[in-house]
Amino acid sequence: MFSTIANAPAKQSVGETIAVLSGRLNSATLLEDRRAAILGLRSFAKDYPASVASGALRSLIGSLSNDGEDVDTVKVVLETLLMLFNPNQNSPEASEDIALWLADEFTQRQENVTLLLDFLETNDFYSRLYSLQLLAAVLSARADRTEACVFAAPLGISSLVAVLDDRREAVRNEAVSLLTYLTPTSPDIQKAVAFQGAYGKIFAIISAEGGLSEGDRIVEDCLVLLVNLLRLNTSNQYTFREEGYVAQLSQLLKTTYDLAKDAEEVAQWAQQQGNRNTYALLAIVRLFLSPGEKETALNQKAFWQHGVLYHALQLAFAQASDISIRAEALSGYKSGSDETANVLTTLLQPTALASSDPYRHWFAAVVLLHLLHEDEDTQEPRAKKLAMSLTDGDADSGEEVVTAIQTITAHLLSGMKSDIDERIIVGYLMLLIVWLWHNPDGVADFLGEGSHLQGLTEVVQNPKSNAVVRGLCAMLLGVIYEYSTKDSPIPRASLHDALLTRMSRGNYQVSLRDLLRHPLIRDFDLIPQKADDSGESPEVFFDATFVDFYKDHCSYVIRAIDTDPAIETSVVINGEEKGVSRQLVDDLRAELDAARAKQDEYYQNWQSTLVDGTSSSQQLNQQLQNAVGEVTRIKGLNEALHRNHEEEQLKSTEEQATAKTAEIQRQLDYVKKTSEAEAARKERRTGAEIADLRATISRLEVDLLKANKLHTQELHTAKEEATAEAAKVKEAEKRVQDVQAQLKHAQESATELQQAKAQTKHQNNEELEKLAKKDDEVRQKEAQLKAKDDDKAATQTELDDLLMVFGDLEEKVEKYKKQVEQLGGTVSEDEDEDDEDEDEDEDDDESSDSREEDEEGWDDVDQDEEETQQVISLLDDKVFPDVLSMLDYCKEKHSFDFLALRQKLQLDFHGCVKLVNYIRSRVHEGQAVTEDISKSDIESDQYLKPVLDDDAVIIGIFDLPDVVPEAAPSSAQAQDASVVDDLLKRNTELQENLLRVTAQFESYRATVSETLDQRWGDADAAEAEAKTAGKEVAGRKKPEDASHYYWESYAGNDIHETMLKDKVRTEGYRDFIYNNKHLFAGKTVLDIGCGTGILSMFCAKAGAAQVISVDASDIINKARENVITAGLSSTITLIKGKMEEVVLPVDKVDIIVSEWMGYCLLYEAMLPSVLYARDRYLRPDGLLVPSACNMWVAPVADPEYVMDNVHFWRDVYGFDMKAMQPGIWDEVRVLHWPKDTVCGQPAGIKLLDLYTIKAEDLTFSATWKSQLTQDIDALDGLLVWFDNFFAPTRDGQEVDINSVADEWVKGNKDRVAFTTGPFNTETHWRQGFLMAKYKEGESTAFKKGDVIEGDITFAPPEDMPRGLIIKANWNTEGQDKKHSQSWDMR
Repeated sequence: MFSTIANAPAKQSVGETIAVLSGRLNSATLLEDRRAAILGLRSFAKDYPASVASGALRSLIGSLSNDGEDVDTVKVVLETLLMLFNPNQNSPEASEDIALWLADEFTQRQENVTLLLDFLETNDFYSRLYSLQLLAAVLSARADRTEACVFAAPLGISSLVAVLDDRREAVRNEAVSLLTYLTPTSPDIQKAVAFQGAYGKIFAIISAEGGLSEGDRIVEDCLVLLVNLLRLNTSNQYTFREEGYVAQLSQLLKTTYDLAKDAEEVAQWAQQQGNRNTYALLAIVRLFLSPGEKETALNQKAFWQHGVLYHALQLAFAQASDISIRAEALSGYKSGSDETANVLTTLLQPTALASSDPYRHWFAAVVLLHLLHEDEDTQEPRAKKLAMSLTDGDADSGEEVVTAIQTITAHLLSGMKSDIDERIIVGYLMLLIVWLWHNPDGVADFLGEGSHLQGLTEVVQNPKSNAVVRGLCAMLLGVIYEYSTKDSPIPRASLHDALLTRMSRGNYQVSLRDLLRHPLIRDFDLIPQKADDSGESPEVFFDATFVDFYKDHCSYVIRAIDTDPAIETSVVINGEEKGVSRQLVDDLRAELDAARAKQDEYYQNWQSTLVDGTSSSQQLNQQLQNAVGEVTRIKGLNEALHRNHEEEQLKSTEEQATAKTAEIQRQLDYVKKTSEAEAARKERRTGAEIADLRATISRLEVDLLKANKLHTQELHTAKEEATAEAAKVKEAEKRVQDVQAQLKHAQESATELQQAKAQTKHQNNEELEKLAKKDDEVRQKEAQLKAKDDDKAATQTELDDLLMVFGDLEEKVEKYKKQVEQLGGTVSEDEDEDDEDEDEDEDDDESSDSREEDEEGWDDVDQDEEETQQVISLLDDKVFPDVLSMLDYCKEKHSFDFLALRQKLQLDFHGCVKLVNYIRSRVHEGQAVTEDISKSDIESDQYLKPVLDDDAVIIGIFDLPDVVPEAAPSSAQAQDASVVDDLLKRNTELQENLLRVTAQFESYRATVSETLDQRWGDADAAEAEAKTAGKEVAGRKKPEDASHYYWESYAGNDIHETMLKDKVRTEGYRDFIYNNKHLFAGKTVLDIGCGTGILSMFCAKAGAAQVISVDASDIINKARENVITAGLSSTITLIKGKMEEVVLPVDKVDIIVSEWMGYCLLYEAMLPSVLYARDRYLRPDGLLVPSACNMWVAPVADPEYVMDNVHFWRDVYGFDMKAMQPGIWDEVRVLHWPKDTVCGQPAGIKLLDLYTIKAEDLTFSATWKSQLTQDIDALDGLLVWFDNFFAPTRDGQEVDINSVADEWVKGNKDRVAFTTGPFNTETHWRQGFLMAKYKEGESTAFKKGDVIEGDITFAPPEDMPRGLIIKANWNTEGQDKKHSQSWDMR
């Protein structure tokens, strides 16, 4: 029955399976089927990333978009994509190119990156975590593109920053990591992240993680993120400072030394992490203190106010802190920089040692003493190492480089000779003593200058010198001798002899003991170490740390002078031992004696063990013999029993005897075996211990041999070096003799040259006079050429202007024809063509030849312009307009004179070509180019082939001056004459070109004028016919628009950059459009005054079917490019012209979007155009964006502003400039006003409902009333601003004259509103300030609670319809006398 079963189906390959799963993902209609397909693809992603990506990448990304609401599907898709970025290393398809390919797919489509950022808005753990990890992977592969996409994504940066508030550590840490990698290089992203409140969130994370000491790697990442946001970004630094985060920085810095006191209780890894965190915090502090930056002074002031400086000093002197952190105080000194407050600068570059304040230098020395002294107990004395690296003097400038020790010693000796304050000398001596303690390298540096030693010994030898200074000098000399070596600049033996010779042993020891008994040392703890109330300097000479140091080491230093010079003191620095350790030798000898004694003890134990083993063996043999005797006895007994026929008893006895014999034999074997094993074990143990001891003895002997050998080698090396130095001296003496001979020869040659110079001086003077005359002539010709070039440029500019006018008139004529046709008129193309033909026939004979010449002339001009090439420098990548300027640059910048080299080698054209290509090939290979080039270097024909295609230098060789033959007696004169001839010839050619261009321009001007007259004549005839028929002609010429300046002002970039950077304005429009995409989907939108096109592109992204953008300014040309770049040209149509004049391609639109608001809302008068479009094109149920505005007024009191801007003119450096004041009160001032200057309650004055308001309603008057909230000396003026409201429906806006933007949007996420007032974020509209001007005797003071009331009028000026005139009058409630005033905005 089983014979009918078919064969098993063939197995699918991996590629086939992936293809099936990809197809199922694309075609499946059920979510479960698509999820199952994704799970299948995920199983292959790690091992076959290329196959999965090529077959299903776009489907996976599409699934994120289509199934984004299902968190399980999103999780699986994101996991699959992450696997594709991180495949198995042993996968056959693993490659770095896969990550680049995947990143390109995301970054080349903005919507893909936006999709990942949208998942951050969800609260699902995996959606957020995997989206962040995927963004990090894309950023790692394509950094620049990813940064651009994230920055361009709507709410992209704000979404990332918002994730920092996530309480789930994995998500939050991933967000910190992504922002850290996203912010190092892009200033725009840095500002955007900081603007979203990242500082506060970062400090909150640090606090939640336990601060710097308890926080792990995430705290360090947060600090690195802060570094990225603040590095070289003054704007972010300003925000950080002004928003009060310096105080939090100060608190963090305080914890670094508070918690360091308990560092012994912290695990080592935690302490290391805490040190890294502290380093990162110090790096942040350094960012605010960059030399030369404008903000540095303000940052320093803020640091002082919040205690950052105090906490930094506490950290520097906290003994429990890591020494490497505290040693950072030494790394700030740089020779030659202005660091007058630096400790090292005070010590190394004292301005005046005999200062009235000796404690400036004393404290500087004590500060450095503490850092160096507390550095001694560390394994790596970094502070001393850094201090040793400090030098004074610039070697590059030819100055002598002097080390810090030598500089300080020189200042010390100079001070002792000039009798300066003893406290300065004591400070220097204390510092040097501590610095050289346990520091053989420092001692060698000190002994590098022999005169220093002599100066100190003279002080010790002189009994009349100050006892304190004498004792410190003796201490310093003792330290120097103690840590000197045979390799010191003054060898240890020579130093010992010098010290005993120049100062006796008795003077040395007495000086040290006298200082130890001196009251300043002996009674240091009893003497108050502070200033008294007398007003004089305190008598403080020593620091407590040094006093303890001196007391601890004085006895040791006293005995140091008696140490044999052959025995050096051992010092271990950075794990390296310097000097021979006497203690080490004694320890080695003691260890060797102990090893030998232990060896003897082991040998005796071994002998005893052998004796015991022999005795045990003899006992065993005796037992064996006894057992054999017993067996013999039993056998005899057996025979006797056998003879007596007692077989049973014999058998039993025999069995017992046999068993007993076996037991005895077994015991004997066991005892023997045990004894042998124990003996062997003891023998092996003893042998191993003996071998170890012998090895230890051998190693110690080898160490001693190595030490002796090293000592011998060093002696041999020293001898060889001495021999080599002697040889070098002899060689130097020989060179000196050679140089002297050469100098003598050079002097003889110089004498001959002086004689030749005297002979030729007269000739040169004559040549110079002639050259001066030629230079004057050349300058005159150049001036003439420049004037001709200026005339030519002006003519060309005028010609370009006429061409633009002609093009505009062409467009207007065509427009007028179309309007005539729309009004029912007829325009005969045949008649126009006939008229033109007749005119052409009439003028054909007269001007055909001239026009042909003109056309040829214009062709020549165009051709010249097209053939203009840029000249690339021979030695770098600079670009020049001509060859001569490039050669001058090479001569000045690189000291390479091409013309001189060409003259020297007498090169023709082909030689110059070879020289150019030779130079370019050398530069291309990275080799140096000098003027030491010979003809043999360039004789190869390979240099005839250009290195650069179309090399303009080779083409410009013909324009270079001719090479002067060497035989010519007066080559300079001939060359000058040639240059003058070339200039005259060039001048003639330019004059001819100018005449020809002028003639062409005059001819073209006549032609254009004639054409325009004909065209306008036709238009007038058409107009007359239309009037005859009773129709008005639309093509009639209109007077120039008085507001043309308005359109011109919006043609540049600056005003649009200001508006786009106004986040309140731009993001308000964006949020309303994106939050209400259902309103824009499939609709026709009209954008009035589109500017750069930003609102149009928002609408297109929101799903609008068609967007029509209108603007009368030339900025629309750039908007068109922006639309094309964004790939939205199929949706957005741009039309240039006034809204009232253009004809839209549709009859009605669904939505009108416009940013029409001006200063004080109505300035610029753009709202009438919006109202015209509303009445003409908007559907009855259409939307207006924005939908309503209301205007506010409030009283202001700001005496500081009035003082700075009004009263300022009454005292300008002692002069009364009241003539400047008239008119100061007549203009509206646009400023962002501090909210505390608003002294009364704001009053609503006008509500503009854009659905119902009319153009005539924009000229209005309104009453207002405000109750003062504070006492004021004067009401300085009124403040005007407005709020904007975006409602998603026409009905139910619920906006009245007193609606406030912030309150109106609460509880309705579809609404958007913003204010331009002084109580919120500043906008580019700011507020309009109406400054009050009072008459003498007029009351200006008011009390809190007073009610001020009045009226205000808004109207445009008659001569400037886009301007604004504001009139206002007010008084205190109940009073009749009013203050009246008006202000202009033009």
